[in-house]
Amino acid sequence: MQGTNFRGSFWCRDILKLLIQFKGIVVVSIQDGKSCFLWHDMWSGMVCSQAFPELFSFAKNQLISVSVAANSPLLHDLFHLPLSPETQDQYFVLTNAIQSLNLQANYDQ
Repeated sequence: MQGTNFRGSFWCRDILKLLIQFKGIVVVSIQDGKSCFLWHDMWSGMVCSQAFPELFSFAKNQLISVSVAANSPLLHDLFHLPLSPETQDQYFVLTNAIQSLNLQANYDQ
């Protein structure tokens, strides 16, 4: 099998096509924020990669958890700077959403 390019089964690829729609239905109840992706899971009533597409393109780590972002001493360190005017507005909305979280010791649900 050397030299072959494994892409997964066609069933798996078909299911993954529905992932974005599924993520738009399932809402994570944030507790500790460790198992919830900041950009790809629905929390606070939105999927951040879809709500803030311009800001998402500036993210240094697109697979960051809510917990890591919330515990980051300087939130702007998570982004490639400088931010454009559109992304600055999105940054402030996201910052307010993160700062309004009350992380607890329980697991996310």
